[in-house]
Amino acid sequence: MKAQHQVEWLRRQLERERGAVEKEEKLLEEELTQVKDEYGAYKEVAAECGKHERNVEAQRQQMRRAECELTAVRSYLCRRLEAAYPIECLANGAYSINGVELPPNGSRYDDHASTALGYVSHVLILVSKYTHVSLRYPLCYHASRSLAREDILVEGAESTIPLYPKDSDRRHYDKAVRLLVANVDLVLRANDISYDYNRPLLYNLRKFFLRREDESAEVVEEGFDDAKDEEQRRPPSVVAGGLS
Repeated sequence: MKAQHQVEWLRRQLERERGAVEKEEKLLEEELTQVKDEYGAYKEVAAECGKHERNVEAQRQQMRRAECELTAVRSYLCRRLEAAYPIECLANGAYSINGVELPPNGSRYDDHASTALGYVSHVLILVSKYTHVSLRYPLCYHASRSLAREDILVEGAESTIPLYPKDSDRRHYDKAVRLLVANVDLVLRANDISYDYNRPLLYNLRKFFLRREDESAEVVEEGFDDAKDEEQRRPPSVVAGGLS
């Protein structure tokens, strides 16, 4: 009788454990199904992230190519501008632009100074356009009768100062030259170039063109050497009249 009770107890214990095992198996199956679902969702997210990363990298490469092309076009335009207005150092230590001498202080009372300052004004206007650097003091190019403007109001009108000494007040002319120098300084600083106030105006303006030549060389080395398309190796095309 005792053995029968023991067998019965063992049978009930076995059934309880079998039930517990079945319950545990069911829970494991549910967890496995959940893990599979989560893994499937993770794979989808990973695939989407990989696709997004590839798109981002493609956009970065496109932006780098666009930046290289933009820098190349700007350098090309500046080279054309430098060819149109060459700046040279003369034997007497002064500098000339397009063959017209400008004294170191830029304040000689003659038509040569007016013409040279007009050339400088035109160069600055075009450089501002090519490099997207706004001039601190707007300029009006009228050949040897160019003007500089202050951003202040004088009796309700803009203060316009002549960049030519003839038939103008000496103080106004000197101030206009200072405004022109300030514009050159601004353009140089926008290109990480320091203005040397111990050197002539044209000396400093030429430093801008020298920097653009260096940047152009860097673009060829870093950007176009990696390009597979031969079109990217050709000089950038500019519409006729690009200097205007």
